[in-house]
Amino acid sequence: MRPLALALVLAAASSGAAAQDAASPELTRLSADGLRAELEARRGQIVVLNMWATWCGPCVEEFPHLVAFGHEATPEAVTVMAISSDYDQDLESQVHPFLREQQPPFPVFLQQENDTVFYPAVDPEWRGSYPHTVIYNAQGEIAARLGQFHSPAELHAAVAAARLPEGR
Repeated sequence: MRPLALALVLAAASSGAAAQDAASPELTRLSADGLRAELEARRGQIVVLNMWATWCGPCVEEFPHLVAFGHEATPEAVTVMAISSDYDQDLESQVHPFLREQQPPFPVFLQQENDTVFYPAVDPEWRGSYPHTVIYNAQGEIAARLGQFHSPAELHAAVAAARLPEGR
């Protein structure tokens, strides 16, 4: 009877580990050219692109607001994307556990190239301060730039402004 009990305990423990791994959102590497292609593929939609990292305290503070916004946004009209600038050595110890906890409803990417190549693809005016969120309008143009935001309402307001015709 003891071997059966041990087998059941081991089976339950291993299925819990598998469930935890399955709950971890996929993290895809993204190059500057890949980002340009992702943005081009989303023409006709508002895109909210958030640059973040687990080593950035304000990024970690605002990420739950981005997740809440992602749940509230209409996927047909607004796309949310997050790009982590974390280091490879921090993926297993920091990034994956953070994403498992947050469960973002949007794609999360990992910056593939160095900053001097990648940053201009995100925003030609961005100089690397984190967090950095860019709102692209339906024409693929930058409509707004945000530093740290403190609520989903701030993102909703920026998205609403991005929908307005230029000059209004």
